[in-house]
Amino acid sequence: MKTHPILVVIVLVVIAAVGFLYFGIPGGSQNVAAPVVSDEAMSDDNSTEAIQAGIVGEWQSTDDEKSVRIFKADGTISEVYDGEELSGGTWSIFTEVGTEPVPAIPGATYLKIVDGDEAYYFSVAEVSAQSLALIYLDRGGVLTYTRVSTQ
Repeated sequence: MKTHPILVVIVLVVIAAVGFLYFGIPGGSQNVAAPVVSDEAMSDDNSTEAIQAGIVGEWQSTDDEKSVRIFKADGTISEVYDGEELSGGTWSIFTEVGTEPVPAIPGATYLKIVDGDEAYYFSVAEVSAQSLALIYLDRGGVLTYTRVSTQ
C-alpha cells in the first residue's frame, strides 16, 4: 500500500486549522464573559465601579513572584519586577466597546492599560479580595495574581 503525500499534507492542514480555531483565537476556548466578583470582603455587586474598586491594590503574579502590578485608585499603574519599577501608565475599566479594538462579548468587563504609546486590553475574569484573573485579549493568555496589599 502506497501513502499519498498530498493526502497526508491535507489531513495535517485540516488538523492544524481546527486546532487554531479552537485554541488560537483570543478567548476561543475561554470564558471571557461577565467577571466573577467574589469573596466575603467584597459585595456581590458586579458593576464597573465595584470591579474597579476591587482591582485597586498591589498584585503579585502567580507565575512569577518577582512580577508585581500596582493599580492605584487615581487610574495609574506601575509594573514592578524584582523590586524595580520597569514601566508605568494608566488603567481603566469599561463595558461598552465603542471604538476600542476589542471583541464585543456580552456581559464582559474590560481592562485597558496604556503604557506610553501602547494600549493593552484584557477581559476581567475574576476579582476578589485575594485574587485577580485577567484574559489578555490579544493572545488569549490568562494572567493570575494574588493580592499583596490594598492601596
